Amino acid sequence: MSGVIGVNGATLPAPALAPARSPAGRGFLVVVVSYPSGDSRRAVPVAAPRVFAGPRDAIRAIREQARAGAGFDMSPGDIAQAATWAEHGWRVPLALLGVGAQVGLTLLLESGEVAEWSARPVHRLGLNGLTEQGCYRKELNS
Repeated sequence: MSGVIGVNGATLPAPALAPARSPAGRGFLVVVVSYPSGDSRRAVPVAAPRVFAGPRDAIRAIREQARAGAGFDMSPGDIAQAATWAEHGWRVPLALLGVGAQVGLTLLLESGEVAEWSARPVHRLGLNGLTEQGCYRKELNS
């Protein structure tokens, strides 16, 4: 079962529910969007939002995606700019994310497109009793 998440006016597909490892806790939502131009206000989803268990995992995902430029038409200069952030600029966002701030990386690409990766803390509720189809297992209902 999946839903949608609204981000800056764009509708992004939400991943299907899966059992969490803990009954409840904190997670870190990573969203990747693009804007057709620097003055555009409407985000276009590039990838489905993902929730990570820890801030380090969320920042690692952003670093890997930025390095690869997945979903974006990046020039060699754009790739170099993303690689510089991925190698040296991620430490402060990691610390800020760990204390509850929203962080991100925004690149104005040579094509005029804007690439944006963002992460923010979210509360999550574990659904340990649910199967992949979202129904309770029979033995839990007895």
